[in-house]
Amino acid sequence: MTGPDDVRGDPTVNPVLAARVRAEIDNVPSATAERLRLIRQSAVKELDTRQQSPLSTWWVAGGFAATAASVALVTTILLPGTPVNEPELPVLTADEMAVVQSMEVLEELEFLAWMEEEANRAVAG
Repeated sequence: MTGPDDVRGDPTVNPVLAARVRAEIDNVPSATAERLRLIRQSAVKELDTRQQSPLSTWWVAGGFAATAASVALVTTILLPGTPVNEPELPVLTADEMAVVQSMEVLEELEFLAWMEEEANRAVAG
């Protein structure tokens, strides 16, 4: 017997066992052999025509989308030399700067006065 099922020369096959199997195959009635052949062919066809499950398709699509998002993130944000849009600070004149500083001082004084009032309430209450 020669063909795709021939295992002669394969070191993993026991030659005595292979000879016994070949002898048994020759003793199988032709109707049974034909029926086994048809069963094997239908099983192979079923494997060939079987579609992937929808869940695995979604896993592949999700993996692709995550990869694409990661690549987009790296190329737009993390690459050196990429200009980053920073907000421009307004340029203030000396008079405007003095007003802002006095406002900040007033806010700090108000905050300190509030803290003192809270401390007094805590002690009194």
